[in-house]
Amino acid sequence: MKLLTKLAAVCASIVVGTTAGLFTVTQPVQAASYAYSPSGVCGSSYSVISSHALKGYTSPGYEVHFATTYLLYSASTKKNCAVTIKTTVWDNDNDWIRVGLQESGELMRTDSGGYRYYAGPLYVYAPGNEVRYSGSASYDYWYGPSLKGVDTVRYTSGWGWGG
Repeated sequence: MKLLTKLAAVCASIVVGTTAGLFTVTQPVQAASYAYSPSGVCGSSYSVISSHALKGYTSPGYEVHFATTYLLYSASTKKNCAVTIKTTVWDNDNDWIRVGLQESGELMRTDSGGYRYYAGPLYVYAPGNEVRYSGSASYDYWYGPSLKGVDTVRYTSGWGWGG
């Protein structure tokens, strides 16, 4: 009888553990200790002059800050730099992110891909001209225990910040 009781307890724990695993929704792992900072990516002479948080909803009422797009400037090089740095890692995946940097009168330069930590850096030498920057991040969204789709958060600044 004692063996039967132990066997029943083991079977019950396996069923409960397996069932619990069926209803687990993966949440993002916050990357609190990223070694990447905007000036660390662009260069120590660069300072942040503008930024924009890229946020979206992965399920109803659950807003996540996926990445931040930064515009930096270096007085010593007279260049602007743009970078999009991830703030959230989804199961250690290389999620799609993008950064763009444009000088007025020129085409937008971009860098995008399935990067683990950041897209960029992009540089432009634009003394006397205005620049604008952009960034985006794609992410999975969920309603219940199953994946429902992919969405993208996008941002493009206005013109300004010329060197």
